[in-house]
Amino acid sequence: MMQARGFNRTFEKVVNEIITDCGVSMPFNPGKGETAHPVEPTKALWDTGATNSVITKTLAEKLGLKAIGEVESHHAGGSTRVPVYLINIYLPNGGIIGYAQVSECIETVGRFGILIGMDVISLGDFALSHVGGRTTFSFRTPSLHQILLDRDCLPPTAGKPTSSPMPVEGNRFPGAPRNKPCPCGKKKNYKNCCGKAA
Repeated sequence: MMQARGFNRTFEKVVNEIITDCGVSMPFNPGKGETAHPVEPTKALWDTGATNSVITKTLAEKLGLKAIGEVESHHAGGSTRVPVYLINIYLPNGGIIGYAQVSECIETVGRFGILIGMDVISLGDFALSHVGGRTTFSFRTPSLHQILLDRDCLPPTAGKPTSSPMPVEGNRFPGAPRNKPCPCGKKKNYKNCCGKAA
């Protein structure tokens, strides 16, 4: 099984767009002995509303990318035919998305060089939180398990990780069988987990 790699990025305020550092290069597969290409550092906008990832024309030209085809791009200004390229994307978690197919997008005046869409986001686990007036963005690849926030709605106890729900007095999951696995997702029977005081 592939080892999971993750990263977190905390912003000092609640933000309405997630932009992180990343890298981009011409495509190559080091596992096949292909020659490595220089990695160009850039900013990436993470966009769950975008089906596919895109690259700016400026960055594509800087990398010397050659188009492998064209696609119809739908945007606020209508539709246009745009070039499609293959690239390697270097994520902040050390992961590499090799031979990613990206289309060209309009210039962003330095805000980002690539937009990471659902074609990449769906390869892992993506989460946002806004605790204390700050946005924290987390991403890991590959996906490890479901993130079920309805099972993690209680404040953590001291010394316990925030991703583990704490046992509480009263029946947290009405109707849960006492001798069956707890609905919170831990590997304990309900009576020894969230149902301790029930």
